[in-house]
Amino acid sequence: ITADGYYVTGTNPAMNMTARFDRFNLTTAEPLTMGQMKNLKGSLTGRVHVEGAPDKPDIEGNINLRNMEFFSTYLNTPFSLRNEIILLTNDGISFDSFELLDDRKNTMTLNGLVATSDYKSYSFALDLLARNFRLLNTTERDNELF
Repeated sequence: ITADGYYVTGTNPAMNMTARFDRFNLTTAEPLTMGQMKNLKGSLTGRVHVEGAPDKPDIEGNINLRNMEFFSTYLNTPFSLRNEIILLTNDGISFDSFELLDDRKNTMTLNGLVATSDYKSYSFALDLLARNFRLLNTTERDNELF
C-alpha cells in the first residue's frame, strides 16, 4: 500500500491524496475485523483518489477483491468471491453485479449504490438477488439474535 498527498488545515481546509493498493494480502487484515471474520484469504488491489474540501470531498477509485474467502463468525457461514470490484465515486459506493458465493457455490448478486455526498451520511439503493443462498447457519445457542 502506498499513499501520497497533502492535507491543509485552517479556515479553508483542503486535501489531495491518492492511495494505491498494488497487492494487499487480506490475511493481514483479519485482526482488523475484531473477530467478525476468520480464515480471511485473498487479495485487494486498487486506487483511491480524494481531493477538495474535507466536508465535500471529490472521490474517485476502485477496490478489486480477488479470490477472497472468509468465515463470518456472526452468521456462522463461509463465503467467497472470485474477482469483484467496488467503485468509489462522488455519488457513493457502487456495486455492479457484485457476486458473493456461499459454501455450496450458490450466488448472491448485489447491484446498486450506497449513496453519500460526504462519506458520513448514507442512504441505500441496493438490489439483492439470491436463490438457495445460505446467508446464515446459526442457532439461538450460537447467536441470540438469530
